[in-house]
Amino acid sequence: MQILSVLSRLARRLWVHAPRIPKFARCVSGFLSLALLLTAGCAKKTPEELLTEGHRLLQEGDVLQAEFNYQEILERYPDSEATAQARFWLAACYRAEKQFDLAREQLDLFIPAVGGVATDQGLQATMLKIDSYVEEKKIDKAIEEAVATSNSLVMLPPQLQDWFQFNISTLFMINNEEEKVLEICRGLISREPSEAERHAEPLDRMAEIYVKREEPEKAVEIYEDYLDRYPETPFKSRVLFLLGTHQERNGQAEAAQKSYEASEAEVRRQLEAALSAEEKTRLLMELAGQKDNRGNVEAAQEALRTIIDQYPVSQLRPTAMMHSAHLSHRQGQTGKATEMLQQMIEGYPDSPQSNQASQMLEAIRTGALQGLQPTTGTLLQPSLAPEPEGQGPLLPGEPAPTQPALGQVDPQADPSSIQVSPPTTEAPEGGEQAAP
Repeated sequence: MQILSVLSRLARRLWVHAPRIPKFARCVSGFLSLALLLTAGCAKKTPEELLTEGHRLLQEGDVLQAEFNYQEILERYPDSEATAQARFWLAACYRAEKQFDLAREQLDLFIPAVGGVATDQGLQATMLKIDSYVEEKKIDKAIEEAVATSNSLVMLPPQLQDWFQFNISTLFMINNEEEKVLEICRGLISREPSEAERHAEPLDRMAEIYVKREEPEKAVEIYEDYLDRYPETPFKSRVLFLLGTHQERNGQAEAAQKSYEASEAEVRRQLEAALSAEEKTRLLMELAGQKDNRGNVEAAQEALRTIIDQYPVSQLRPTAMMHSAHLSHRQGQTGKATEMLQQMIEGYPDSPQSNQASQMLEAIRTGALQGLQPTTGTLLQPSLAPEPEGQGPLLPGEPAPTQPALGQVDPQADPSSIQVSPPTTEAPEGGEQAAP
């Protein structure tokens, strides 16, 4: 019975790929399909059991066996409620195997089954299709698919429409069509958002293009225009600081100094008004970043020590300790840096920063950090987009977080609960549905 089961799986595998392999394989596939018929009557697993087993196999990294499970659902239970889910995860298997055409075939069947592209599930599947073209470096096809999809999203909430439009700008950015990117971002900024953060990424992207073009005066202009339109934006302090950065690049030293001073004043004003400890520590972290970027390391350390000493239960405390250690090392105070890192590891052994601290300690011991003397951009995240929760501004020398791939599957989601928010990359637990 076990041999027949293996043969049936191999039969399905060959049959799927029959158009791509020599004729003799079709004959073998037909012969082995007999095994599938022989085992069909003996199999006892329900579609739900096959689905759960498929997810477990994916979690274990056995993409091929998971693929067999999803195919079996489609073959034996075409009318089951599990069929749509099986199509989605079968597409994920094909995508993991770089069989993008087969993945898109399954997604094209999945999307109408769940109500079209204007549903959460349909939109997620569409993003997977778009991303498959990106992986194949068929950017024009990805753009074509994305633009066609955008015309079907008019009934979605504005924030989702904006999110999708920004992803389209990402495709144009990949394709080096900067004018298209600027056009989309101008449109996004011109809208009145329910959440101010929706303007952050378009502003950052426009500034990025102007910096690349060596046109700092245009970057200055977009931030000045933005402050004129939204003088009380929640991230006013960051807009002002970035404005100062671009003014400095544009040779406007006096104007840049005024922007920096206004930015710091705004942070201190918010600090006085802040009610929660977490909001205060976030603002102190931003103040530390400003001071560090302006070369005032002692003032940066003072802000960090305030977090460490006065807010012992803050989520940002371990991050502040890491930053403080980096600053101490940059000042040649290796003993202080080592002591702070050891305290961080002992106090937060299970935190992500603990691993970073251990690596930094080892680098200090081996001398790998010698000569690392960054002067700017060490603490303050050089963008308006919010930091990942609990992380705070970037560590010295730490790369900026990248955008998740378009349409990246949330490994913990199942197709009945997919959300079009930035996905996680953690492995699922138990019988949760997984994607490679």
